[in-house]
Amino acid sequence: MNDGSPVLRGARPYIATVVGVGIFGLPFAFAAAGWAVGAMALVIIAAMQLVTLLCYSQLILARKNHDRYVAVMKRELGHGGQALGAVAFFGTLYGAMTAYIVAGSQFAYSLFHPLIGGIAPVYAAIFSAVTMLLVFGGLGMVSWLQRYLVPLFFLIVLGLAVVVIPHFTFENLGSINWSHAALPLGVVMFAMSGISALPEMRDVLGKQQSKLPRSIVFGTLSVALLYLVFTLAIVGVTGALTTAGAVDGLALVAAPFAVIGLALGLVTTFTAFVSTGAALLDTLHFDLHRDHVASWLLATLPPIALVLLGAHDLTHILSVTGGLLTTVMSALVLVAYERAKSAADLPKRSLTIPQPLVALTFLMYTAVFVWTIVGF
Repeated sequence: MNDGSPVLRGARPYIATVVGVGIFGLPFAFAAAGWAVGAMALVIIAAMQLVTLLCYSQLILARKNHDRYVAVMKRELGHGGQALGAVAFFGTLYGAMTAYIVAGSQFAYSLFHPLIGGIAPVYAAIFSAVTMLLVFGGLGMVSWLQRYLVPLFFLIVLGLAVVVIPHFTFENLGSINWSHAALPLGVVMFAMSGISALPEMRDVLGKQQSKLPRSIVFGTLSVALLYLVFTLAIVGVTGALTTAGAVDGLALVAAPFAVIGLALGLVTTFTAFVSTGAALLDTLHFDLHRDHVASWLLATLPPIALVLLGAHDLTHILSVTGGLLTTVMSALVLVAYERAKSAADLPKRSLTIPQPLVALTFLMYTAVFVWTIVGF
């Protein structure tokens, strides 16, 4: 599938948004629960997200405008749905961008400090400043960035998987530990969430918006496969030494692997911050009618403020954001879809998702939400 393919072009924003810091939280969770348990959670949640994204695609294609998540929830669920949706949406995206700053600045420091020196806060400031400027450039800048960086981190993951083969052992994948089975849920939910990317996917496709469902399927399967390969490579090498950031454990096996992992981390967090920031900017601009500069500042400054106020625990950020906020955000999409379908608000030729499948997915989101709370 070449770069000119509309399906690939449409999938690119999803991949760039989703593959962020969540990928580095997966190996630790998979190692704790057993790689097989983590992989099973990944497959199930990927399927849940696929159903959700296909439902959401029909909601945003039902109107020929620039509505984002908050406006769609207001249209389908009224002011109550809009309020709850706004809390879940902004909480999810601000939580994600906070995690990107925390992890991205750490990756930049670990990668460049041995070469040029400097202190960690300076790297955090540079990471935040550069990504803020790119978010200001809007969809055009983000699309250009995604065109080159999305293939790059796929190549880096493939390269990492190849070079660690001599150090890989199946014993490191660990036995199943059901007492930690809930650990991967929030992290996987965070790592697979791509609702905010769909309006950009629609806009990138332009007159070929009918390809959006195919782009969603391609993007979701590509990301799930990428995560399976990455976690298999990391856990298969580091085993019990797998760390919360994944890369540190590689350094204990062989330093060159850690360098590749750090490069991957910097590229993914950088790309994901810009993509997520652009989604927030557009929501503020189109849904809440703020001007471009105000939308830009409101999209990028709160995550920076959260980091300055002490939000540094990456695992906690991922668990709360994914297990609680993202599940609410996703479940609301399913409710809105069923509401739109029953009210005949969807076009006659729209993709129809069977109601039993939607209901089952909703129940599974509820289970993830409850299990995450119990886990705390």
